[in-house]
Amino acid sequence: MTEQKDPYQRLIDEARKVAVRLETLAIKVSVTDYSIPSATDVLRAAIANLEEHLTQVVNRGGQIEIHRFNDREPTPVEKLYRYAAVSLTKGDSDVSFDGEVIVSEGDDDGAFVSGWYWVPTSTIVYPQPFEAEVRYQQPNLPDETVLGTDQCFAFNQSEARRTILENMWNPRLDATDAVPIVDFVDLTPDMKTFNFMLPDSDPDEDKPVEITARSPSEALQILQIYYENATLEWLTPTEEA
Repeated sequence: MTEQKDPYQRLIDEARKVAVRLETLAIKVSVTDYSIPSATDVLRAAIANLEEHLTQVVNRGGQIEIHRFNDREPTPVEKLYRYAAVSLTKGDSDVSFDGEVIVSEGDDDGAFVSGWYWVPTSTIVYPQPFEAEVRYQQPNLPDETVLGTDQCFAFNQSEARRTILENMWNPRLDATDAVPIVDFVDLTPDMKTFNFMLPDSDPDEDKPVEITARSPSEALQILQIYYENATLEWLTPTEEA
């Protein structure tokens, strides 16, 4: 199964490539041109911030932490929108706004205001395994060409199609007007439902979360995307494998 990188990690990898190119370019130009080294320094700092964010969010299966810019003070306009948001949601105990509110003003008369909404663990839906064969058809050619078969974890077939094409599609085929064909394998007969609970859950109060996979090891693969320290002991099959 093709390894899927966290989107933040992909961004870090790309930023590193750009930083190397900038450093190489800086060697070729006059040493009096400070713009390229400065851009490299900024990029390196951005990479460091992203890496710090990753360590805080993943946190090895513990409580998820949100990266905060503690030194940032909301602007007066942001505060106005926050007070308006609080007023609009008054009486709705499921929504709350803290002092570090983020406001995104649009072209219309208003803005989006970031808030908090409590999501019980038992309501989370996890991705499932998908498998598909990828082929392509070129104009004026009667036969299809098989690229191969790939698997991924995704929340739905549409997302799985994008991921598998991203893994297997050769961009050079776009120049030939090739049309991709993705045929999914029906995994339903092999799928089983597993229950799991986080180690710090209260079995008397917290409901188990369901995860769907073909085997305990595959269910564990899905879990370890989000909880690095997950083990097979977390899983309880709802039916015999």
